[in-house]
Amino acid sequence: MIMKNHFILIFRYFSLFVLIAIINLAISCTGNYRSDDDEMNRHEESLCPYIYTYNGEEYVFAGEIISGASKPGLERYDYLLLSELKPNHDQYFIKLTNEVKQVHYINKLQLKVIDHPENVGVLIDKHGQLQTISKPVLPKSAVTFTGRSILPEISKKDNYTYNFDEIVLTQETTDDIILSWQKPQYSNQAKLIIRAKNSLWLEHVFSSFHELFGARYNYFSRLQDSKSKEYYHNWMIEQSIPLLVYLEKDGKWELYDIFEIAGTMAMKDNVLLINTRTIKSETINIKLETGFKFWELDYAAMDFTRNLPLKITTVTIAEAIDENKVDVKLKLLNDDQSYYTQTKIGNEANLTFPAQELTDESRTVILESKGYYHIIREQQGRAKMIEIMSFREPGRMPLFSRELYEE
Repeated sequence: MIMKNHFILIFRYFSLFVLIAIINLAISCTGNYRSDDDEMNRHEESLCPYIYTYNGEEYVFAGEIISGASKPGLERYDYLLLSELKPNHDQYFIKLTNEVKQVHYINKLQLKVIDHPENVGVLIDKHGQLQTISKPVLPKSAVTFTGRSILPEISKKDNYTYNFDEIVLTQETTDDIILSWQKPQYSNQAKLIIRAKNSLWLEHVFSSFHELFGARYNYFSRLQDSKSKEYYHNWMIEQSIPLLVYLEKDGKWELYDIFEIAGTMAMKDNVLLINTRTIKSETINIKLETGFKFWELDYAAMDFTRNLPLKITTVTIAEAIDENKVDVKLKLLNDDQSYYTQTKIGNEANLTFPAQELTDESRTVILESKGYYHIIREQQGRAKMIEIMSFREPGRMPLFSRELYEE
């Protein structure tokens, strides 16, 4: 009996260690919840490496990188569009900062520079593939599960968003929308384009969850550094934390792919290549699904044109000076085991890149980054084990979101 009880105890703690590691991934760039009026205080509470770009007059916030890569096994490449970056004396200036209690491990940073015709947009998808946007087409319909049209919310990049909260008067815990496009006659592939971010409400959900672990949070977190990305990936889908992309085939919905966590502080432009060859109907139906109030969608469109044969110029760092006037460039040049680390609030690196002469009508600059980070939380109290263990069940996190909302 003693051995049996001992085994049960070990199993429970092992499951708990797994759970806290998964939650570290899920929180991505979340901290403590603030209302929309307090979003300007993001520097105090957001939890991802911040990027600022120099626009010729001042540094402006560009976004977050490596969102969700909160463990060594989750280290990944990330691509951030730098729409406000402007050359100054033939150079680009970028800042990488740590503004919260977190440790950043940055493996590599470089720019992808693409010159192109003025009427063409350029994005790099999560697989590192260049996608050109020549003729974006709005959906012919965009409806919630109640049948309400949300075309006004998603037809322009204007921060007038759909917040995946239509289910508020029901008992459902996940929310979805269905987007429909007329399929061109000879279409074999399409590019699904969105502009979206995670919600500030999601910060509140995960902050509330973390409180359940009490003073043992950091201990549980460190024990999970060796878990694989695949393990976390599957759990996140079960909890509807990413933006899930379903494709309708022969009258049935099939999970096609996901949009990775985008962070909460800035809208992010993203693209996903869709294989339409197997769709027999004349309409392409896409379902976007996520947990209650987890995402905010500002824009959605689809481009059926072929990618233009544009050249990508990779630009490496010329100089990377930290807050102590030390050049850390060598730690950021290659994908290797040499990391530039930011261990405390106030750490920053001022990056300089050469700006080449423009070779076409317009230019797009995208920051390619690779790395991961550790979240540090200072909490007190005892862990609430019974409640924590319930989060092993699929769908528990969206349900938790509803429970908090209804308090």
